[in-house]
Order: sequence, then structure tokens, then C-alpha cells
Amino acid sequence: MQAAASSQLKISPEVAMRLAQQLFEAGLISYHRTDSVRIADEFIADIRAHVGRSLGPAYLPKTPNTYKSKNSQAEAHEAIRPTHMHPTGDIHGIVSKEGLGADHEKLYTLIYRRTVASQMAAAVYDSTTVEIGCAGEPFRATGRVMKFDGFLRVYSEVREGDKDDEDDNQKLPPLVNGETVEKTGQKLDEKQTKPPGRYSEATLVKALEKHGIGRPSTYASIMGTIKARNYIVIKKGKIHATDVAERLFDFLAKDHAWIIDLELTKKMESYLDRVEGGDASWITFARGVHAKMKFARPAQRAAAGPGGVYPPSPAQLKFGTDLAKKQDREVPREALESSRAMSAFIDGLLGKPDKDHAGKDKAPAGKKARGSSGK
Repeated sequence: MQAAASSQLKISPEVAMRLAQQLFEAGLISYHRTDSVRIADEFIADIRAHVGRSLGPAYLPKTPNTYKSKNSQAEAHEAIRPTHMHPTGDIHGIVSKEGLGADHEKLYTLIYRRTVASQMAAAVYDSTTVEIGCAGEPFRATGRVMKFDGFLRVYSEVREGDKDDEDDNQKLPPLVNGETVEKTGQKLDEKQTKPPGRYSEATLVKALEKHGIGRPSTYASIMGTIKARNYIVIKKGKIHATDVAERLFDFLAKDHAWIIDLELTKKMESYLDRVEGGDASWITFARGVHAKMKFARPAQRAAAGPGGVYPPSPAQLKFGTDLAKKQDREVPREALESSRAMSAFIDGLLGKPDKDHAGKDKAPAGKKARGSSGK
């Protein structure tokens, strides 16, 4: 929905989700934070009845169309759809009755039409390839002609990049094998292979879906976050990375490449789905991530037991000693031997007050607590 709303309605994923939330709260659409494609059998029957009445039996497939979600967890919900079937002409009145505006109506219409189209017959085309010999050289033309509009009667979308396929969709005149045709002119077009275009918000959401990154409930927040942090700017509908984003990427690629590994992120998403379904342990997941972050080793922490002592990780040790050096401080022996002591020492260097057992602020390392005489 978010990708379709972005490409067809020119609204961002964040706005689309906000409008969808309000449509959901008004009882006009089903749960919208899902990537499910399943529709209840009862509602499919309502759609088919509507199509048969309004468009005729030619637009109905013999059996209901069925779809399968890539993510099994998504099947807990239905696909995003209207909560009840009604004539297309009633859309404006239904949305207005709930006190919603024009943007809500546009999004609701998109959801309504796509839902209806999902249970309609396929469009039918005649595709033709013509090869003409001229001066001993073969020239080929390809085109197609729509014979039956099918689901396109109620819903069609122009995908970014479709302009590149215009030659394949051109209309050709009726021809027969062996026919001689008259040459009326000539034109030479030079075409070059183009590099991939910049992402739009719609195509970026599609890419996230393709790579298994995120969920419909998080796409809008992902887009909102990278905008808010000044990682991207939108220019003429296309996404441009900022200098901040490029520097961040270079840093991660050099020292923390695992964070930007698409395959690893996809596996993490899948594992979290298993955790949610009760088929895997979140502790195992957390330990794996913890190890990659090079924090205190889970095995050492587990061996030490509750309240036990285990040494600081190499990253923690380096951070603490570098910070102490900058402040001309000496690292205490206990901080070199205990991760918890090193953490407290670092907090002290950073000016973060710790809590003693009585709940009172303890002085940062090497400093006096407020109100202390120092005696």
C-alpha cells in the first residue's frame, strides 16, 4: 500500500500510514500494518458478486484468485481491504460521512479498487513480432494490442521504468506473412544502456520488501528516521543521500560492515519472526548480535553468573583507556579486570553520576561528591 500510494498518489509512506490509520479508526478499512495478501472467503464472495453485478460475468475468473504471502506471520491478518463491499459511486459519501478529507478518499479509493481488481479476470493482449527485410538486413518490431481489459477496467498502475518498454507496447498495423510493405521513411535512434536510476520513496519501499528488510508497520518509520537524521533529501521525487549519510556509510563499511549487510539484516528479520511465533529464543538472538557488536562476551558473562566478574571486551577496554588518556587519568586496576568496573569508570569520565546501594549519587571517578568536605 505504501509503495502504491507513493507512486500513484505522490504521498510519502509516513503520510500514507497516517491516513490509513485514520481510515482504520473510522472502520472503513481492515488492519493496515500488514503485508498479508489473504482475503477472507466471505469477503471474496462479496467482491465477486459486486463484479458480476456491475461489470458482468466476463470479468469474473472461473474460480477465485488466490495469493500467498511471503511472510507466514503475515497470515495472522487479512490483506488491507475495505471493511464492506459497496458500489464504486458510494466512495465519496462513505468517506465524507466519517468527517475525512480528500486525501483519505484518494487512499481509500486506491485500496478499494485494488481489492476489487484482485478478484477479476486477467487482461488479454495480442502480442506480435514483425521481421522485415530491407537491403538485406533484418529489422524487427514488437507490439501488443489489448483484446480484453480485465482487471485493468478498475485498477492499473504505472510502474517507474515502464517508459523503457514503450517500444514493446506500440500498436502495429495488421500484416500477413510474406507481405511487401512500402518504405515511407527512416530514422536512426541511438540508445545506450542506462545505469540504475535513483530510488523514489515508492521504489525504496519496494526494494525493502524485495530484500526482506522491515515490515509494513516499519517502512514509514524507516523513511521518517532517515529523513529526520538528514541522511536523505527528496529532490523532484528522487532520493539523494546527504554528505552525512555518505560519511556514515563509509565508516560502517570500514569498521562495522555487518551492520549494513542486507542478507544478515534479512536473516535477523526472519529470526525475530520466529521469536514472535515462539519458535526461537530471543536470548540466542541477542547473544549473536551482542557478539558481533564486540561487547562483553556472552560466554564470559554466563560463566561468571549473576553478579560475577568478567573482563572488559577489547572494544570497551580501548574506549576506556583512550578516554582516560585524553583526560590524563590512570585506569584503575579493577577497571582493567572487570567489565562492570570499566563501565562505571567510563561513566565517571563522561560525568555520568552513578547510584550507590542507598540510591544516592556517587561521585564520578576521581571527583568528590556534592556536599562532601573531602575529609
